Amino acid sequence: MRRLSNTKLALLLVAVCVLLYLSMVGKILTFGF
Repeated sequence: MRRLSNTKLALLLVAVCVLLYLSMVGKILTFGF
């Protein structure tokens, strides 16, 4: 169970990082165009 919760936390962290990266890329694209 601990491993499962750890994997869930890792997936959550990855999802947050991806969302932040996408938001940054979106800002760069909007400012670029």
